Amino acid sequence: MSATETAADRKAARQAERREHIVNAARRVVREHGAAGLTVTAVARAAHLSPPAIYYWFDDMHALTEVIAEEMLGEAMRVMVAAVARSESGLDALEAMIRSMVDHYGAHPEAFQLLHDNIAHTGISDGFRERVVYPRTMRLNGALEALLMADQARGALHADVNVRALTHVGWCTALGILSSTTTLARVGSENP
Repeated sequence: MSATETAADRKAARQAERREHIVNAARRVVREHGAAGLTVTAVARAAHLSPPAIYYWFDDMHALTEVIAEEMLGEAMRVMVAAVARSESGLDALEAMIRSMVDHYGAHPEAFQLLHDNIAHTGISDGFRERVVYPRTMRLNGALEALLMADQARGALHADVNVRALTHVGWCTALGILSSTTTLARVGSENP
């Protein structure tokens, strides 16, 4: 390896470390102050950088927010996919998806808030949803639907049940539980 390649490799590694440092600082801000607290000033303060340094690495707060959201969604999807994969039937898989989603976001409420509860404020774009969110959720839905159809074929689930609708009911159930829980927690913290 030449000296130039080594210097370039070191520079690339430093750049990746700096970018990751900023992402970690932004995640800390969301964890400690919620999605509404995610500002350039707050991230810069948490990263011990100036606000313009944040803009050197990210075009705007939306770009940084989407990096964090993609990481958080990836973590949640890994948990849910693993829960579904361990299931022996479609109905078990549906229950496992709901429970794993509620448990994961219950342990990481900042991720739920960023991804689901406060979309308007966080600036997660329709393009991000189409590029990142929908393909991941569609893969999980596809796995759930296949297991539910297998349940129908075995007679464990009535043949008239629309498995796609049932899968969506599962998502809505989990989101409803989480929305209620986060709302009650927020109201409780505002009115001790």
